[in-house]
Amino acid sequence: MDYDKGSAADLLGTVVLPCDKFNRTNGFEGVLELEKCGKGHKATLTVQVSVLWFEPPPPVSVDGSRLKVSIVSASGLRAADWSFGGGKSDPFCVCEVEGLEGEAAMAVRTKHISKTLDPVWGEEHELPIYETGQNLSFKVYDYDQGSAADLLGRVILPAYEFDNETGFEGDLRLFEGDAAKLHVKVQVLPPLLPDAPLVSEVGSRLKVKIVSAKGLRAADWSLRGPGTSDPFCTCEVMDNPDLKVETKHISKTLDPVWNEEHEIPIYEQGNRLLFQVFDYDRGSAADLLGRATLLCRNFDRDGGFEGDLRLFEEGTGSGSGTVAFLHVRVEVLPPLLPDAPPVSEPGSRLRVKVLSARGLRAADWALRGPGSSDPFCHCEVEGKPDLSFKTKHISKTLSPVWNHEHEVPMYDRGDALLFKVFDYDRGSSADLLGRATLPGRDFDREGGFEGELRLMESGKGAKAFLKVRVDVLPPVLEAAPPVSEPGSKLSVTILSAKGLRAADWGGKSDPFCCCEVRGKPETKFQTKHKDKTLAPVWNEDHEVDDYDHGDCLEFKVFDHDLGSSADLLGRVLLPCNYFDREGGFEGDLNLMECGKGCNASIRVRVTVLPSPYPAAEPVSEPGSRVRITMLGAQGLRAADFSLVGKGKSDPFCVCQVKGRPETKVQTKHLSKTLEPVWNETHEISDYDRGESLDFQVLDHDIGSAADLLGRVSLPSRAFDRAGGFEGEVQLKECGKGHQATLRLKIEVVSGAMFPPAPPISVEGSRLKITIVGATGLRAADVGIMGGKSDPYCVCTIQGKKDMTFKTRHINKTLAPLWNEEHELSPYTRGDALDFTVFDKDVGTADDLLGRVVLSGGDFDRKGGFEGELKLRECGRNKTAALRVKIAVLPPLKPELPAISVPGSALQVTIISAKGLRAADYSIFGGGKSDPFCICEIRGKPKTKCTTRHIDKTLAPAWNEEHEVPEYERGDLLDFAVMDYDVGSSADLLGRATLEGRDFDHADGFEGEVELHDCGDKPATLKVRIRVLLPPPEEPRASVPGSRLRVAVVRAGGLRAADWDIRGSSSDPFCKVQIKGKDASKRETAWIGRTLEPVWNEEFEIDDYATGEDLEFTVMDYDRASAADLLGRVSLAARHFDRAFGYAGTLKLRDCGAGTPSTLTVRVEVLPPLREGERVAEPGCVLR
Repeated sequence: MDYDKGSAADLLGTVVLPCDKFNRTNGFEGVLELEKCGKGHKATLTVQVSVLWFEPPPPVSVDGSRLKVSIVSASGLRAADWSFGGGKSDPFCVCEVEGLEGEAAMAVRTKHISKTLDPVWGEEHELPIYETGQNLSFKVYDYDQGSAADLLGRVILPAYEFDNETGFEGDLRLFEGDAAKLHVKVQVLPPLLPDAPLVSEVGSRLKVKIVSAKGLRAADWSLRGPGTSDPFCTCEVMDNPDLKVETKHISKTLDPVWNEEHEIPIYEQGNRLLFQVFDYDRGSAADLLGRATLLCRNFDRDGGFEGDLRLFEEGTGSGSGTVAFLHVRVEVLPPLLPDAPPVSEPGSRLRVKVLSARGLRAADWALRGPGSSDPFCHCEVEGKPDLSFKTKHISKTLSPVWNHEHEVPMYDRGDALLFKVFDYDRGSSADLLGRATLPGRDFDREGGFEGELRLMESGKGAKAFLKVRVDVLPPVLEAAPPVSEPGSKLSVTILSAKGLRAADWGGKSDPFCCCEVRGKPETKFQTKHKDKTLAPVWNEDHEVDDYDHGDCLEFKVFDHDLGSSADLLGRVLLPCNYFDREGGFEGDLNLMECGKGCNASIRVRVTVLPSPYPAAEPVSEPGSRVRITMLGAQGLRAADFSLVGKGKSDPFCVCQVKGRPETKVQTKHLSKTLEPVWNETHEISDYDRGESLDFQVLDHDIGSAADLLGRVSLPSRAFDRAGGFEGEVQLKECGKGHQATLRLKIEVVSGAMFPPAPPISVEGSRLKITIVGATGLRAADVGIMGGKSDPYCVCTIQGKKDMTFKTRHINKTLAPLWNEEHELSPYTRGDALDFTVFDKDVGTADDLLGRVVLSGGDFDRKGGFEGELKLRECGRNKTAALRVKIAVLPPLKPELPAISVPGSALQVTIISAKGLRAADYSIFGGGKSDPFCICEIRGKPKTKCTTRHIDKTLAPAWNEEHEVPEYERGDLLDFAVMDYDVGSSADLLGRATLEGRDFDHADGFEGEVELHDCGDKPATLKVRIRVLLPPPEEPRASVPGSRLRVAVVRAGGLRAADWDIRGSSSDPFCKVQIKGKDASKRETAWIGRTLEPVWNEEFEIDDYATGEDLEFTVMDYDRASAADLLGRVSLAARHFDRAFGYAGTLKLRDCGAGTPSTLTVRVEVLPPLREGERVAEPGCVLR
């Protein structure tokens, strides 16, 4: 590098020395040729490398070890601050355990020493937690008041250097610090306390006493004297911030004494404790003053832990360098209750009584007297928020008495209860007053639990408690075997409710009830609403499909509000073991979230019904179709208001395979009826066994989205059977109080439209497709003489987007006649055909007029297919059809043996094209194009070659020959004809693909291929292709460690990349490298203003492995911008890795349209420099 004071260093050159060059007995001494040293420059570097071997000593650290780190001094630091008397720095040093971040990070920092480049700190620090294998990071900074510190140097000290019997003492060379050194001493200390047996057990708790702190930094500035802080301390179980306690803050001190004792109710063996001391700031975030971690081995023992913990500050370049300590006492307490066998069983419930609280903090300010709160309590099964309830709030008290009892209907053994006490605030979010967790082991026992729970996060210095009682109740019903089976349904009768809260002004509600299988929103239904009552009687029966054993039912009662969202009046879950039994369930269920002080319930009856579709063998097979007749509907709601008489709807029905919107079919809409009769039959192709059908009945509205009148899902077992399905199905979401039905007839039929016949396609077969015409299309364009469309048709082999074509569009017709014949190849047996008809629109997206799929079995047979196909998605009330003719053709040529071998290439002659479309407009009449052709092996973009473009023609003749490398048997060859446009991207004029079987034989290929995506008229491309075989295989000259001598001689026929007043030219240079090895890259000097450069430069490339190819790239040198590509070529190893190497001229690719460029090179394989015994092993050091 070139050193620049005050700015970034400039690169003068780089070189890589492979390990095999120095990893030997005598090491390496020699001259290395630098790369990236400037075009035309040759620079060298002389180095000596020796391998020193030693065996690292065994580590002495154990679990709980500590480190004593002495940061003694530094020397030779750079001057970071400018001064008239010579620059200086104000250095300080930071040491941290490498790889630890966030709360686990530990860093010690020295004080800063002013105006010196050779500071002497002489400071000793202790890192209280060290694990075997952790390295130490040292960083030296320049202290700047009011701005970020500047890095003066850094170094990593590996663990094996100090984790041994003698530790480490010595100088460390600083990186990014020129020749600066840091003197340190590091020693591994034994654990703070000797090993001792753990005393915790399941259900243990912790008693934490936060005594005091000393030596804290001043976080607040003061006009009077030195700064100070308002410290408080938090303690939490690491990785579980819910288990956190906090002291009060003490004003204006750096040595606070709290003497506060707290209890952490849940402790699991192995948990660490995190202590953090903060500076309290009213109205802003607290500032961290330091943190410390206490390992479980230090307190989970007989007698616990009491002592000072060293506080570490956040970050590596901040803080004052002061040393602060926190004095704590931690003791493991036995479980609140002794072990006892659990009493819960499947289906158990909980009876939770929230009795009272005391010692709450005042969340509301008062003008007269002390503040107060309006507390209420929220309880939930931890991790299951739908199993929750809350008490009423009690105004203006810090010792509320609720005596609120609630039943939790579902309890699984091991679940804990989470209690949170809040202060109620009308119109704003509630304030947390404290929270507590009650583990399942404390109440899932004989006699349950009754007692006080210490509230955490109850406020600085506050000690608050919550008194509760929890009992496990047996299941409502004795265990009974389930009666459900696959396909079972539920009969749900929502009878009534009582004790609901008044949600409307005037003291009443307008309740209705929703029910669904939890986790299956499509099963939801709802009752009608009852006006102005708190004890509604619905007596509504509903059926729920798609019930699986284990599903729960969720009931929610709402207050109906016209024009606004409904208010929740209560909710409850009904577990499956209540109703999935002989006789089902009938009874009252207590509602949760029914309002403060309300005890509301809902009465329901639930019975499991047998599957309406007895088990039967499915009849579908791969490629089957479903024939669906949507007969009619009854009982629909009125979606449209009418001034005369009752409201009506304009219903239509939509059907699709669940999750596959492309299969959608729909009926026409019928005006002003609630009992439509459609009698429309539609088919959905490509049906897979097990797929359900979704039906929706909608109200047609001109100019707005259709309104849902009802929906239903029909499982496959209902219709995928002999005889299919015919009958009525009940619609869901059909309106409050409405019971609507849909009548259907469904039949699964064979995928083929004709009886099975043997296929006639073979490998390489083609399809001749004639798109004859269409009838009954909808009018997509509005006209004063009536609506019309401008239709065209697209045909694609399903799943193969590159195998497609489209017809021309025909203006202003609903019954187009195309009579266009196209060919698609290759065709693979079993492929289906997608036909899509569109309306052509200039300047906007084309409109869909209909689509249909034709399965391979319908045309891959003797005689092919000719007939009409009914279009889907062709518009409401429309029945449109497409007439096509399809024949399977034999391959272009009989199967011939392939001649390609590994290493083959292709000789591609792009001769001409004809029938191209005019891409450029001309004011002189008759548009033209400026066509050029691109050829490449599919999936290998580096094989691309391009012809020159020919101006203003629709029938270009190129007659250009190109060599395409890297051909492998079976590759596809893609051609694209493009229109050249100066200053904008080229336009596609057509594309074609040839399979390897078409040209990979002795005769090759010569002929015309039909272009796809070429516009409304047919166009063709004429090409000639021959397979070029590699030269006979010769013995390899390379061995492990071989080198290459590469001579870049000259180039010819390069394109002109630069233009100036003297004319156009280039400044070429050449790069060569082993493919995939950037470190092997070499480059020539650049030669100014020439298209025929002669370099005659020779390079040696080390570390060549047998089989590796060479890449050559010719570039145009530009002083102020990136180099331009003039051409590239690859030279396969087989051409030069032989006795006499390679000398010859290579044809460049990517060298510009119509520019035949070449590169002359020589390549020779050289033996290794020398053989030597390798001596390096893990742990070696390089000198």
